[in-house]
Amino acid sequence: MAYYVSFFNMSSVVSDADLESAVNDLQLQVSEDFAPAWGVDATIDIGGTGWPITIVDNPGPNDPQGALGYHSLDTNYNPYGVIFAQLSNDNNVPWTGVASHELLEMLGDPLTNSTCFIDNGDGTGYIIIQEVCDPTEQQLYYQKGGTPVSDFALRGWFIPGYTGQVDFMGAVPGPLQLQSGDYISVDQVTASTGWQE
Repeated sequence: MAYYVSFFNMSSVVSDADLESAVNDLQLQVSEDFAPAWGVDATIDIGGTGWPITIVDNPGPNDPQGALGYHSLDTNYNPYGVIFAQLSNDNNVPWTGVASHELLEMLGDPLTNSTCFIDNGDGTGYIIIQEVCDPTEQQLYYQKGGTPVSDFALRGWFIPGYTGQVDFMGAVPGPLQLQSGDYISVDQVTASTGWQE
């Protein structure tokens, strides 16, 4: 499966040349690292007609406060992303890492509706949303070309008892585990009745 993503630069701290260099390296990350792991590739450009990722300086009044970037759906259910470059810089986080994070999560779950259910075996459990970069959020970056990009969870991270590598960098010790500062979004299930038809 292949998607199409277009970046737009509305930031005063990211030059057009910096964005062009970053987009070239993000393309390499998606095609060489992410696509083999998740079966999803993308064509990435600047100023095109793909799913938009806009780089601005700081959050506006309608943006999530405290986030360095986010991805969501517009009113027609088209994915989009926003990166806060100045806020990222102020927090000593490379804006390219944030861009990589949101890009990979858009590709991994475009409609933001993919989940997995973890059964505790006693009628309880929890549902985890499939955000592929949240389990590796905290300062887990690697260089692709000359650009810092985000680590990302592999499929095995979401499988209890999985014994192989669970993130691209090999930094997370096992499935469903988090390093300090990482997070996941969960919904507790207190009375599971099992799957029914």
